[in-house]
Amino acid sequence: MSYTPMSDLGQQGLFDITRTLLQQPDLASLSEALSQLVKRSALADSAGIVLWQAQSQRAQYYATRENGRPVEYEDETVLAHGPVRRILSRPDALHCNFHEFTETWPQLAASGLYPEFGHYCLLPLAAPSGRSPLE
Repeated sequence: MSYTPMSDLGQQGLFDITRTLLQQPDLASLSEALSQLVKRSALADSAGIVLWQAQSQRAQYYATRENGRPVEYEDETVLAHGPVRRILSRPDALHCNFHEFTETWPQLAASGLYPEFGHYCLLPLAAPSGRSPLE
């Protein structure tokens, strides 16, 4: 593994981000804080959280829209069998544009959960023993 030293400013920035995320009381608040952080850092226009519940085979989606309205959605079909299923079968980052997303998961695209975007990225996060880090 390679190591790249980070400036004090970079280390402080990561510390601030981590502290902000850990202070959130629930997933809706975490989603809003995450969206604000990625916008402020110019990393993305928005961010959401998709939480997989292995025992119930359901996926939960948390996001904050541009108007500040929180979105919470849960299902065992459309969301759980879309990008989530792909991430579970191949646990690496998923990247696609809006056209590829709508062709691959037309039912999910038609659900209104995802407004039109330029680029979509889903990153898998897991805790030891396959548990979600947020469980």
